[in-house]
Amino acid sequence: MSKGEVTNVELAKLFRARGVTCEADGEWIVFPEKEMRAQVRIFDPPVTETIQLDVRLEVWPGWLLVESFAGLGKDRAASIANAFEVFALASLPVLLSAFLLPRPLAEVDWKEWLINGRPRILTLGTVLHRGHNADPSWFTDFEKAIKASDLSDGTHWIRLYYGQRNRKPMAQEALLDNEPWPELQRAMERFDWWTGDGFHSARLFLVVQGGVGVGQACSVISRSKNATEDLVALGMTGSQATLLYSLITLAFGRTVLQKMGLTLPDQFWLHRADGTREKCALADYPIYREALAVAQGRRQLSGEQVWTIAWQSPELRAVNEALKADSNRNNLAFEMPVVVLPA
Repeated sequence: MSKGEVTNVELAKLFRARGVTCEADGEWIVFPEKEMRAQVRIFDPPVTETIQLDVRLEVWPGWLLVESFAGLGKDRAASIANAFEVFALASLPVLLSAFLLPRPLAEVDWKEWLINGRPRILTLGTVLHRGHNADPSWFTDFEKAIKASDLSDGTHWIRLYYGQRNRKPMAQEALLDNEPWPELQRAMERFDWWTGDGFHSARLFLVVQGGVGVGQACSVISRSKNATEDLVALGMTGSQATLLYSLITLAFGRTVLQKMGLTLPDQFWLHRADGTREKCALADYPIYREALAVAQGRRQLSGEQVWTIAWQSPELRAVNEALKADSNRNNLAFEMPVVVLPA
């Protein structure tokens, strides 16, 4: 597949038709009232009667939300028009309501759910059916699965797709922030999906919001001279900001150190504001696991952003200083890192 043709004219028309101010800036559409930008890329897969339309919304600098659609028509122009039509129905109202408009549109379902013990706001789009227009009896199962998940704080986007033909499942896909979500993928196998003769598919797109998450924090850390203060300005407590900053920079730094063949402790000391301390497993913190996946995958942030965050790791800085002093990396020994929460 090629790099993809960038064409933003139709996307800008869709935004403006909903009252969103936007303007062209090179290969992007920018929103003067928001620190966001958007872009369309069109790909031509080997099957000539279809195209793939990718709508990319940069939610924070370097952090992309991507929604992909297949377009089918008698020629390329008709296929592109079909993909835009599906996007306008299934995802555009969600993106507008969650990110660009002051209040949700009538086309979306706006809910508050308790997820992982915390109240979160969900903006759900229309369930897009193709083939048999079945009632979404599976939605109750979906709601239970989301509420029981360990979804971390912050803004996330979820895409769900199910397809069946003649009573046999063809495809089941669950994406979290553009990446496969194995936990929900496994849960989907138990959903009460409609089955019958012929073809049927269901597609749902939604955005979950509440708190400051890894994505937003990474963007802040990669640009800020005092990241913890800037995270507090977003509504976090000093302790929350310190823990988030510490675990993210540790994860990014360890991605570099592990490539060097170094063995690092899998626990850290957490010093609380009341003077107590606790030995904690890094893997027990969704923040750390998510940050590690981001650093290892490098699919979201630019290389410069990844390195800027990694070099704020005290472990990476210590190794760098030791190697500059001609230490042998094979003789390096690591103590458990320490995170001190402010009073």
